Amino acid sequence: MKPRDKRKIYFCPRFHVNFYHSYRGDSADEQGFGKDIRIIRGILDDLDALRREGLTVHCAWDFDNVFSLGTLIPRHAPDILKRIK
Repeated sequence: MKPRDKRKIYFCPRFHVNFYHSYRGDSADEQGFGKDIRIIRGILDDLDALRREGLTVHCAWDFDNVFSLGTLIPRHAPDILKRIK
């Protein structure tokens, strides 16, 4: 897209994030919620790259408050909390 181009693209992703997975376990590795941590970091990296290119993407993060956002993310991936704010 050329800088003088006035077109805009509106895309509103909503990410569902819940680290409780009864079907695969609740460990911090790739067999459990470690996979979620890796995917979230990848999404944040992509959003940061778009911002550096001048594109702003607004999105929503749908976390369960106590288990994932209140317990597991602060313990295992505190960097994610800083980045989603």
